[in-house]
Amino acid sequence: MKIIGMKEGQASGSASDSAQSSTQTYQNQLLKNLDTKMQQITNMLDNLDRTLPKYVKDIIPGTITMISYEDAIKPNALNTIKINVDNYSDPQDTTGNSTNATWTIDMQIPMGPKGNKGDKGPIGPPGKDGSSGPPGDSGLRGPWFEKI
Repeated sequence: MKIIGMKEGQASGSASDSAQSSTQTYQNQLLKNLDTKMQQITNMLDNLDRTLPKYVKDIIPGTITMISYEDAIKPNALNTIKINVDNYSDPQDTTGNSTNATWTIDMQIPMGPKGNKGDKGPIGPPGKDGSSGPPGDSGLRGPWFEKI
């Protein structure tokens, strides 16, 4: 609260005028501060419009690759996600001042871990006989059995 300097013998009207003048100055200062804060908020919202997509259709998958589970869980693994931000004027805005952001997302997605080995399946039917092999080497000659 501002203290108004008053001298003895001043008329009460001048004190009232002085108080009213300082009140008006204080109100003007408050309004100016309020206008400044409102402009800061407007600028922040405009910046968000240029950064965040308004519609789901503005989030577009870019280059998506897969990496092995083993590579993804390494202590120093960098599974990068890159968001490329672009802007366009909103055709649905009648003022022409609104811009929308689009995101194109490039990322590496890890594959899941290897599962347990499954059960062994039933034995299948026997296959067709293969082709005949080449003839073998000649054997030893001689009387292999005795005459009776």
